[in-house]
Amino acid sequence: MTFIIGFTLRWLLKGWILAKLAIVVRRWLVKKYNLEKNFKQSQCDEKVRWHSIQWYGNLAANVYKSNEKIDKVYSKDFTIYTNEINEIKYIVLTDDSTKSHYVSIRGTTNSHNAMQDINFFKDKSKRLGINIHTGFHRTAEMIADDLLSRLDKSYKVSVTGHSLGGAAAVVVSWYLDYADFNVEECVTFGQPKVTDSHGIRAMRDKIKLTRVVNETDVVPLVPPTGTHRHRYAHSGTLIKLLDNGKFCNLGEPDSLNFGINSFWLFAARESFSFYEIGKEMPDHFMTHYLTNVEDIVKDGDEVLWIDRLQHIEDGGIMGEFKKKDKK
Repeated sequence: MTFIIGFTLRWLLKGWILAKLAIVVRRWLVKKYNLEKNFKQSQCDEKVRWHSIQWYGNLAANVYKSNEKIDKVYSKDFTIYTNEINEIKYIVLTDDSTKSHYVSIRGTTNSHNAMQDINFFKDKSKRLGINIHTGFHRTAEMIADDLLSRLDKSYKVSVTGHSLGGAAAVVVSWYLDYADFNVEECVTFGQPKVTDSHGIRAMRDKIKLTRVVNETDVVPLVPPTGTHRHRYAHSGTLIKLLDNGKFCNLGEPDSLNFGINSFWLFAARESFSFYEIGKEMPDHFMTHYLTNVEDIVKDGDEVLWIDRLQHIEDGGIMGEFKKKDKK
């Protein structure tokens, strides 16, 4: 027992020292190469449909609720199918009048579990021909296979989800598209990365993907590892939610910019360390996403990417780091 305790303490001390050293190095790199300031934002012609984003956000949030509450909200307008695979619950709302299916996939119940579930291994999808994050792929593939026998190919399909549910939503959308379903769009909230740069190049034109991300949410920046050539990456339109109804709207290829999607730039900028990952992060909660979206629906205002930090208050994970820096 003494050996185990001693080994654990040494491991934690070594990890703490390495984390602090990594922060110093990353900050030096950001300052030296001025990565974010060198980013030139292009004009995004497509306007954000905020009422639609809000509707998808409520759907992504409601899948966390009991079946009885889901029925109470949607049974008047939709036929509802509910299932659960590997503790991941998902629902399908069907509107026969518009010939539409809406799929919502639940994530983990808190951000601590979400971060613990992150690993860096990939599976090769035989159908899609790309590498997909192991933790998301297997469950998403089983969900997709279940949906293939339940959805009508003549109907439009939209998919949404939060956190790991958002990651699964992207993979499910790819599999439905591969099976020749009409995937109208996929809207995710706080979604981590699901594939590498090779997979992004192969799949980026397959579906219409919109990623809604709180500026202060670190989960969409993981996994952070990978080789330069095949590192984990994102695709799709990126909508960054700020405070007080402010937001950034970045279409491709801006949303693929390394400086924007980098876990390490976030870490360097905010004195972030892996020890913060184990804490609860309210900025990742779906309730925080809904609050920010509601503020924008009421009186939203788009700002430039380079000006976004002016619109973050001293709250949440980023605000806490700001307070530390002021001391």
